Amino acid sequence: MKRLILLPVGLMLLFLSAVACTEDEEALNLTDFRYDLVTCRHDDGALIFLRDDTVLLYPRQTLSADLLPVDSRALVGYSPVGEVVARRLDIDLQTSIAPAAGGDIRSLSSEAADSLADDPIYLTSVWCSGGYVNLRYKIEYHDRSHALTMITVVPDEGTDTLDVQLRHDTRGDAPGYDVSGYASYRLPRPLPPVVRVRVNTSNLGGVRHFVSTIK
Repeated sequence: MKRLILLPVGLMLLFLSAVACTEDEEALNLTDFRYDLVTCRHDDGALIFLRDDTVLLYPRQTLSADLLPVDSRALVGYSPVGEVVARRLDIDLQTSIAPAAGGDIRSLSSEAADSLADDPIYLTSVWCSGGYVNLRYKIEYHDRSHALTMITVVPDEGTDTLDVQLRHDTRGDAPGYDVSGYASYRLPRPLPPVVRVRVNTSNLGGVRHFVSTIK
């Protein structure tokens, strides 16, 4: 899998015009409003979302399945309509859909891993849910696109812990302004019991390891 390229506009600004607000629409409805990082699913030609707690979200605004592929991750802001019934919840989208960076975790030899850049990144949070390793971060962008890659080095040590590493490549970008983003990387199946995520941080004292137990 190729490395993901972070576009200058920033991942949180990459919105889909199909659900963009117009001047005639009402202001944001904050009643029971929530944000979720979700997995995209298709249902009879429509785009729906799988929440990490296995609840399927059905937008009352019909969205074409062509907007985002199956298994891609996105951040959605919405208000629930009614209650969850048979793992289904109808929703009103309150924000545009922000696709998240990510994809599959690459398996590399130690030599190939050593060839990748390991520039520090401002890490806000990291967690595992829904079968994905998820990160919230900031990059300092000026005029060159950055690249993010999640890797595991093979062969592993044969333990129950999956060790993964986030690699950030600034591509020589000069200091500029902060751009926030989310990334979500699909864990291998069957899911490992424990995941240890290595991140070279710019705000937490350098290289840090974060351990998560998969339930």
